[in-house]
Amino acid sequence: AIRRHFPFNECRAANCEEGGEWLGAAASSLALKALVDSARESGEPLVDNLHVYVASNGVICRDALPADAEAPLLILIPQRLGLDTLGDFYAPQVIRALQSPFSVGAIGGHGSSARHLCGTVSNTHVLYLDPHTVQMAVHNVYDADEADLSSYRANTLHVMPLADVDPTVSFGFYCRDADERQQLLRDLVVDVVAGNEYAIVSLVDTTPDYVGGSSNSSGSPKARQLVASGDDDMDEFEMM
Repeated sequence: AIRRHFPFNECRAANCEEGGEWLGAAASSLALKALVDSARESGEPLVDNLHVYVASNGVICRDALPADAEAPLLILIPQRLGLDTLGDFYAPQVIRALQSPFSVGAIGGHGSSARHLCGTVSNTHVLYLDPHTVQMAVHNVYDADEADLSSYRANTLHVMPLADVDPTVSFGFYCRDADERQQLLRDLVVDVVAGNEYAIVSLVDTTPDYVGGSSNSSGSPKARQLVASGDDDMDEFEMM
């Protein structure tokens, strides 16, 4: 299905120079945005009129969000929350982010191995899916109506101490309409950050000069640079 909507030449346009290139959390977020934008602009959206916003430097800029507030929106927030290990002062926010009713999980990892964080079992442990299980080849992959795509998704939950999570992560939040968007933005500040001095996300009305809104222009130099360089130092997600 992804191959159908995101052919290899478009992957190259996002500066994923080679098939099989491994992408980090931030680069994966930008690649996902490029995929969704491409599908929507082709007239065959993966989800009806879905938009993706990538929060550069953890900053959500109201003036850079899609103008159509009623359109479904996926907000991705790539962050580096420590050097080699997750900073203790970030841990409560990570737990609250994964517990948000708007959360779709996080692209994360353990060491150099990718993990899809999808929930919590306590204030010290998180649930994750492991994408590394070898699966049988899929037939009729170009026909999404006939192909069995069940093997594209891991279905076994695992538990990992939060302290073992790689500090490079990308949080995902999904809202269906304007009311949910407003509630999500409020929740991120009030419930997730909750006054923490070391906020994992911030909300501003106008795009600051140091952000420039570039990460939300699919073909922007900044987006291409991030995807190409694996700037987030966790390069375990593969662009097929």
